[in-house]
Amino acid sequence: MVKRGLFLLLFLAAFGAGCSGGMPASEAEAACQEFLEAYAQGDNPTVARLLGLPEDSAQLGELQTALARRAEWELEEPETGEEMIWVPAVITNVDVEAVLESLPAEIASQAEAREALLAAFQAEDVPMREFPVELELQEGAEGWQLVMTPELSDALLGGYPSLMNRLLEGGETP
Repeated sequence: MVKRGLFLLLFLAAFGAGCSGGMPASEAEAACQEFLEAYAQGDNPTVARLLGLPEDSAQLGELQTALARRAEWELEEPETGEEMIWVPAVITNVDVEAVLESLPAEIASQAEAREALLAAFQAEDVPMREFPVELELQEGAEGWQLVMTPELSDALLGGYPSLMNRLLEGGETP
């Protein structure tokens, strides 16, 4: 009888811990999915809300929108911490560096460069790249919110931030 009672207590403790730990993780994973879908669709108010920003603060420009529409992702099992949850993911997006290297050298104006980039980002055979990231989430007043980390920014912008950092560290002009 004692073994049975001990087993029942251990089972209930394990079941209770599994339930309480799983709910926030699944909610955080759902927030990641909602954020990435909103980003890809250009839903600026939802993107801002899930970043914990004022609704009108997230405005995607034309080039960023073209990148966002190409993004795809796969989320993995969330990892929970005391105050944060991390959701490992792989975001596949346009490889901006490869696109920049493929542009013709005779582009003469900013308007021509913008048009060339838009055309390249929208091309069916645009080079793509995988960006492994850990999406960081913390609980805010309105639920789980993503933390915009350098690696998430890099993935969403097709590697542009890390390319700029490399060029600037090397003393090159972009």
